[in-house]
Parts: sequence; structure tokens; C-alpha cells
Amino acid sequence: MDTTIPCGSNSSIEKQFQSEFTNAKFKEIQVEFRSKMNCSSSLNNMEDCFSTYHVLEEILVGDIRKERVLKVVLNKENHDFKCECSLFEFRGIVCQHVLSVCSQERIVSLPEKYVLTRWKKNIKRKHSYIKTSYGVTELKPQMDGFDKLCKHFYEVAEVAAESEETTEDLHETLHLVSSNMSTKDSSLIEENLNDDFNPINSNRIHSPKHVKRKGCPPSKRKTSVAEMIAKRSRKRTKKSDHAEFTTSQTSVSAVPDFKTRKIAVPYLVNTLHEVG
Repeated sequence: MDTTIPCGSNSSIEKQFQSEFTNAKFKEIQVEFRSKMNCSSSLNNMEDCFSTYHVLEEILVGDIRKERVLKVVLNKENHDFKCECSLFEFRGIVCQHVLSVCSQERIVSLPEKYVLTRWKKNIKRKHSYIKTSYGVTELKPQMDGFDKLCKHFYEVAEVAAESEETTEDLHETLHLVSSNMSTKDSSLIEENLNDDFNPINSNRIHSPKHVKRKGCPPSKRKTSVAEMIAKRSRKRTKKSDHAEFTTSQTSVSAVPDFKTRKIAVPYLVNTLHEVG
């Protein structure tokens, strides 16, 4: 069952993100919309089509109220934004400072490049044609066609697998059909799936690449103060138990055994007689 998260305001930009983003990513952008209330923007400079805004943001650090000023540059011709916080460059979502400037400029929609392909919920994925109980109703014809083709392919594969010649012939036929289909639908596939990689538009913002982080991954979670104190007390008890055990061992070893006493007592008596 598809669930749509309701908008928290009447902003048309928020509705734009609601229709495009997945629910998880839309929740993140809603945090920025709520934080926009803590920002106030003012026009600082204007040169040609570029407007420079200073956005005053109120921050609470514990119970202490602080303020910081961030610079946002707007290109009024194509609605390109550049903010000093660089949230879009790092996380791929528009920040609260840009949204504040949008409210100031009465911008009703953002360019498509600010809706990255990886956050879209309508993007085609390999598992989207597999039938599920919570499947999307709009993809039902494609799901039915995919299911019928799989059944047909399975029947043909059962027959072709009986001999190597028919298997090779079937492979050649499938390669020929797939190459013909790829040449026909290459333009459509590039438009739907590779929308972010358009070399004609140099101002296109690409989806961020997944980069492996440097160093060892964090294997230990952050421990609380109570856990640290409990670990220290456990170590102390272990040390004290070990010290008691070693002292008891030394005291036991200091007591001679029966054989040693049997030899040592007569020798001690003889020495006493000689001294006396």
C-alpha cells in the first residue's frame, strides 16, 4: 500500500518535492522547510542577474541562543543557487537558506537539476516489474507482461536446454533480438535512465558518486558515561580478585609439605643438641 506523506505547508516547492522524492528523502527535506522559520533573508548586493542575499539563522546550542550569517547567491535567469553551507553538494537536498531566499523572491518551483535522480520514487529499477502485494497499480500492465514473458522464456529454455545446438541457436537469436531492441529504444533509455549525464548542458548537476571512505570503518559505537564507569569498576574488581588469588598461592607455597617437614625436624633437633 502506497503512503504519501502530507505537506507541512502550502509551499508549491514542497509539493514539487513530495511528488518526486521518496518518502525517506522527503522527510529530510521537510526538516529544512521547518528550519526555514529560523531564517530571515535580506538582499545585500545585486549585479546583472546575480543577487547576493545574507541569511540570518538563529541557532540554539543548549540553552544559549546564537546567530550566524550565510551568503546565498541567486541567478535570476535560471534559478541557480549557491549557498555557503554546501548542503546540496554534500547531501543532495536543498538547504533552509535557499528555501528562505525562494520565499523572498516568490519562486514557485525549482529547476529539475535540484531533484536528483537517485532520490526519485518513479525511477525504473530492475525489481519494479516483479509482482508484490503492495505493488504500484500504475505498473500493473508492465508487471503482467513481464510475468508472461518469463513464463514463455522458461518454456522455451526447457526445450532448448536438451541439446547444445538448440541452446547456441537460442543464444544467437536472443542476442540478435536484444541488439535490435537496444538500437530502437536507445534514445528513450538515455532520456529515462541517464538523465543526469547530459554532456550538452554543462550546468547540469550530477548525482554524487559513492566514494569509499578513508581509513578503517568505525567498528565501535559511542558509549555512554554510565557504560564507561561500569567497565572501569569491572576491571578494578578483576584486578583485586587476581591480586587475592596470587597472595593465596604464595602463602600456600610458603607452607612446606609433609615430606620436607619429616626430613627437616630431625636435622633441626640434632643441631640444637650440638649447640647445647
